[in-house]
Amino acid sequence: MSSQAPERQSSNGTDPPKDRGLLARLLGSVSSIRNKIIVPYVLLTLIVAALGIFIVTSLLAGTIEERFTNQLLEAGRVAADGLVRQEQDQLAVIRQMAQTIGVAQATVERDSAALRSLLEVQAYNANIDSLIVLTPTGDSLLTLQAVRRSNINLIDEYQATDAGNLASWSVVGPVLSGVTDERGDKFAGLVDTPAGLQLFTSAPLYVAMEDESEASQLVGVLLIGNAMERVLVDLKSESLADLALYLGNAENAALVGSTIPNWQIEPQSTVLMIDPALYAETLENSEQTAIRALTLFEREYRSALAPLVIRGQAVGVRGVLLPSSFVVQAVSTSRDTFILVFTVATLATVLVGYLVAQRIVRPIMDLQRLSAAVGAGDLQARAEIIPNDEIGELALSFNKMTADLFRAQGDLKREIARTQAILRSIADGVFVINIDRAIMMTNPTADQILADHGGGDLIDLILSQDLSEDQRIESNGRYYSVSLAPVFVEMHDRRSAQTEHYSDVLVLHDVTRETLAERTKTSLIDSITHELRTPLTGLKGYAEIIYHKNDMLSPEKRNKLMASLLERAETLNRLVNQMVTLTRIGSGDVGLHFEQVDINQLVNTLLRTWKDDLRAARLNPVTLLPAEPVVVRADSEQLLRALDQILTNACRYSPLGGDLKLRVEAEGPQVCLSISDPGVGISSDDLPQIFDQFYRGSPIDQDGNLIDIRGMGQGLFLVKTIVEAHNGQVSALSSPGEGSTFLICLPQSGGEVEDHAAS
Repeated sequence: MSSQAPERQSSNGTDPPKDRGLLARLLGSVSSIRNKIIVPYVLLTLIVAALGIFIVTSLLAGTIEERFTNQLLEAGRVAADGLVRQEQDQLAVIRQMAQTIGVAQATVERDSAALRSLLEVQAYNANIDSLIVLTPTGDSLLTLQAVRRSNINLIDEYQATDAGNLASWSVVGPVLSGVTDERGDKFAGLVDTPAGLQLFTSAPLYVAMEDESEASQLVGVLLIGNAMERVLVDLKSESLADLALYLGNAENAALVGSTIPNWQIEPQSTVLMIDPALYAETLENSEQTAIRALTLFEREYRSALAPLVIRGQAVGVRGVLLPSSFVVQAVSTSRDTFILVFTVATLATVLVGYLVAQRIVRPIMDLQRLSAAVGAGDLQARAEIIPNDEIGELALSFNKMTADLFRAQGDLKREIARTQAILRSIADGVFVINIDRAIMMTNPTADQILADHGGGDLIDLILSQDLSEDQRIESNGRYYSVSLAPVFVEMHDRRSAQTEHYSDVLVLHDVTRETLAERTKTSLIDSITHELRTPLTGLKGYAEIIYHKNDMLSPEKRNKLMASLLERAETLNRLVNQMVTLTRIGSGDVGLHFEQVDINQLVNTLLRTWKDDLRAARLNPVTLLPAEPVVVRADSEQLLRALDQILTNACRYSPLGGDLKLRVEAEGPQVCLSISDPGVGISSDDLPQIFDQFYRGSPIDQDGNLIDIRGMGQGLFLVKTIVEAHNGQVSALSSPGEGSTFLICLPQSGGEVEDHAAS
């Protein structure tokens, strides 16, 4: 048992004022240590901070944001120049193709084979994705689409397709209309084709007229295109930045291409998307570049938006993307200089501070480690500090304190061990409970009681009682005698001592066996008294009539009285035999004599014996027996005694009569006999307990009235005992008003059945 320890007095007998003087000296030493450690560090920190501020101000005057923006703009210019070169390259290729001898004539003759032979090689050499020749009406005369299987930059072959009428294309209509502007009669633009978005260049095909005074005749349109997917990849390698293309208007802006991986799917497509208003603003303000921040693949990016210019016109918006760490690399040299200077200054600070503080801090660290060890339970730890200053004196005091604690801990452990040994030796459940009603200590018996009764619920139940005197309580079918004893401890302060209520000792003595034995004895005496009184009363009455009025009785009346005497005597004999059987069962001697028994014959014998009683109870026996004998190894007399009990209950609790069904079935290694009566049934509350000794249910008839049939509550207990002695099982199924079914299952002959025959 533990109790609060009194406040410890000074070990050397000094009074409190001197203790306060020691505390003042300790505070002074703390102030001295602070001066020794903090002042040098403050000075060095100020110097290093001033030097660091100077270096940062000198080397990093320009902002990273400005440099990053310049880098974005430069990447955008490189990308724009690259797109212009791509447009010029396509223009040079289409000029060469249009001027190829035979192309215009083959177009006039609608000779697609000749056109393919003249143009396919040139398209292959120029790495063109799409080659299209149109008639003056815009119908496709030749359409070749490059097939790139293994490498995006290598053409495996050209496949001929039918593009249909392309007069509606933005790069075809002006040529068919003969439009010529300041940039000439060739046009360029972005077209969304089944093969994807492509940059197309178109040129007219003319043939000279025989009359030189007449203008040349337009005989077709030549188009070449390259996939923007490849164009963007080339622009990315030139600008060292990712790109994104947007097409649309002030109401809708769509992302149509990008070098960002998987740009078509979430979340990339959503992150890269721009607002239509921003799209329109970017198209209108070609002199300004819109910059926005976004996050891709868990990295921060900046995007610079500018108009996408093709053939001198803004047809969309291009975005150039760079990770935010891109420019940081550009200032790494300046940063290295700063890191070098700052590192040297920091190392110097640490070195000087370490040398200055080591002599002061080391004893303090020793005391800190000692206090941690003591806090962890190592009370044998001691400080090894030479007492040449205040810290040394503190170490001596600490060592003395830990020594006192070690001795006190040893005394406490011995006291606890003695107390626990006493508690373990007590057979009753012992609980030590504090004043807040929390359990402080238990013995093994108490732990088992808690496990059996739902933990603290039992304690709450007990503490809700008036425990000024011993009480008896019931929980989960167990009965306990409860006693409570308070524990007081003497508390000391500097002026006086007082007694306080520290805890309570709660003792639970299990009196279940005694309680149940007392109840069983009372129930048995009541039952036996009632059961014996009825036949004895009849015997006495009939005997008095015969004794006093024998001469007045006719022979028939005398024989009837004698028969009644015999019937009452037989009832007494049956009750005595039942009590003898119960006594033998209680002593473990059922007295079985096993033999081969045919269950079918046993049932027939039972029904012959009960024929008159069943007729009197208006019960009609209905048997369902197998055609072949069903043999078990059993004591037929004891089995009949068990079945008698079941039929007795059937007659008692079937006031309206009906069919009494007896069914025998062989189920695998077992033989099952079921007996179903048309009685009042058994309630769900009574059903689990009907096979318990001395238990009597509360049957109710069809009118809701309680059926008062007295007995000792031994019948079904006897049935269960006899069946289990045969290594069998008995069970019951019933519902109020629907009768009852009792099922007895026994091993078939040949099963291993222990012979319980009395010697």
